[in-house]
Amino acid sequence: MPGSFAAAILFPESESAIVVLTNTTPLCDWTDWTTQLLTQTLFDFPEKVDSVSWMKRTAEAELGWHARIAADIRNEKGFEPPSQKLETIAQHGDKLVLLFGGRQDELFPMEHVSGDTFSWLQSRNELVSRGRVVLQPATYYMIRFGNDESEGIHRFFWTHDTEIPRGEEYIKVAEKQQVQNLIHEEL
Repeated sequence: MPGSFAAAILFPESESAIVVLTNTTPLCDWTDWTTQLLTQTLFDFPEKVDSVSWMKRTAEAELGWHARIAADIRNEKGFEPPSQKLETIAQHGDKLVLLFGGRQDELFPMEHVSGDTFSWLQSRNELVSRGRVVLQPATYYMIRFGNDESEGIHRFFWTHDTEIPRGEEYIKVAEKQQVQNLIHEEL
């Protein structure tokens, strides 16, 4: 679950244990690193691994994740305009939005990438504060809408699983007014 990490090690021979818990999504698995550091201290290891420098290096790499993903999305940008029928999907004011589970705290503004593809990538801190798992590839944060001349926009594709490169298809079951009402009820 995003937002909680834990590490526990039991040492039956010494009748001791180390348990480290957190209620946030850290920049590295500091619960594991801290558990290793405490183990070295508890058992007075003669040669200690420098856990702190490893934590710093891992945290720096984590901070670079968002910049790489944002650059990948920028590289996908094109000049193809969106379909004229995009008004048939969820909008909040003049912004196209992605609304997960009908919850206001799961409403993500979307930015145009190219054609009928949009991105819902937010800052790392915003994603983490909303309990979202980070370290996903750029395609995870992009939605491609399906345009059918007779029905307009009635489906979208989301690559939430890298094993489905084209993205999983989601079919529209609510009309625009139902979605708009849901968004406004949440406000």
